Amino acid sequence: IQGLCKIGNFDAVDRVIYESARNGWEPDAVTYSTYIVGLCRSGYIEEAFRQLETMVAKGLQLTVVGLNILLDHVAQNLDMWVGKEVLERCQELGFVVDVVTYNTVMDHFCKKGKWLRVLKLFTDLLKKPITPNVQTYNILISCLCRAGKFQFAKYVFSSKGFVPDTVTCNILFHEFYEDGKEGELGFLFADVNAGKIAPDTIAYNTLVDCLFRSGRRSQAANFVRHINGG
Repeated sequence: IQGLCKIGNFDAVDRVIYESARNGWEPDAVTYSTYIVGLCRSGYIEEAFRQLETMVAKGLQLTVVGLNILLDHVAQNLDMWVGKEVLERCQELGFVVDVVTYNTVMDHFCKKGKWLRVLKLFTDLLKKPITPNVQTYNILISCLCRAGKFQFAKYVFSSKGFVPDTVTCNILFHEFYEDGKEGELGFLFADVNAGKIAPDTIAYNTLVDCLFRSGRRSQAANFVRHINGG
């Protein structure tokens, strides 16, 4: 079935599943998940939902990987609210929803600039026995910055239980400089200097670029000269 999905021969997949009972084999959750993922990757979202309904009717549960891919393609191809509705429906059906699932939907809301929806999903996540990871926080911080909610983003960055990484650092450098708020980045430099975050090449490049574009060329040159290790 996976091979047939890869070449887009879904009629053959239907025949295999239809004839399986006669051959003494019953399709399981992995079978349907493979089929649904194949349909999604080929752009057949509506058919994927039909197969999901068939699967649920047989008492089977979509695998976590299959669910995340389904939500990813739904969010890309359909109205953004559909992604949230599918997420809620899957939870009602008892499907296993993990932090990757939430990150998938939050990321697409973020790309659409829907920061309130991202925040709502984040608060919903905190009420569940699912622990947000650094990617969850990075998506939220990025979305808040793009919406101009910089103080809120700083609050999230400094919240307990969140350990920022170099991606967090790069997001904040870029977004604050883009909005001309480089003077507010003291909180980030404090963590960098304390060794809590180790900037990477992207962070340094972002800083140099922002300094140049803001007209501070000599400051950019001095900054490059003093980067540890060259």
